[in-house]
Amino acid sequence: IIILLPSEKADFRIRIFNKDGSEAEMCGNGIRCVARYLFDRDMVGRILSIETKAGIKELKISEGDDGMKIEVDMGRGEIVEDVKKVQGFEGTFVSVGNPHFVIFTEDASKEMALMAGPDLENADEFQPDKTNVEFATLRTKNEIETYVWERGAGLTLACGTGACATAFAAVKKGFVDSRVKINLLGGKIEVRISNNDEIKMVGPAEYIFRGDVHEISKIYHNVLQAGSDS
Repeated sequence: IIILLPSEKADFRIRIFNKDGSEAEMCGNGIRCVARYLFDRDMVGRILSIETKAGIKELKISEGDDGMKIEVDMGRGEIVEDVKKVQGFEGTFVSVGNPHFVIFTEDASKEMALMAGPDLENADEFQPDKTNVEFATLRTKNEIETYVWERGAGLTLACGTGACATAFAAVKKGFVDSRVKINLLGGKIEVRISNNDEIKMVGPAEYIFRGDVHEISKIYHNVLQAGSDS
């Protein structure tokens, strides 16, 4: 669930809640959906800014032959720990505004994510904030297959920050070129890494359904009350 709020620093502010009730700093796919929502309602132009708990993100909206594309300036990535061994897995601990443990393996799979993801997310080494976990297999110098166990959500069809973390780790290790496609269960995201470690993500945002939430004022009030200390 993403809550839209006014911002004193950007066009809008968002708060992001996982299905377990925890609040996420940032959601790469979610912020693209927010941009599309706002643009289609003439609330923003093709260039906009959105405040998140991971900072202000700048976005650009464009139209191509294959539909709308939304580019997100994700900020700078950081290798927190280049080689980290946890529960028999060796990976790279990365921050892209939120934490990710990226594991490169020759046989990344949905089953591997389901089996190992829960324990890695909650491992002592990642407390108290826990971590997202990516299982990635290099396909070419421009393509990586990735399965994401998302903190607070579980196995996910796609994760924008997870795609960015995977691409960033792979580029810093020299595995891939600076422009790479991340293949996820739900589709592909393009990630570009600059020489100064700036990350840009480009992907679509499509409507799946529309609906009305009844008693929205009560829900809104409860969400704000629950997060008043954040």
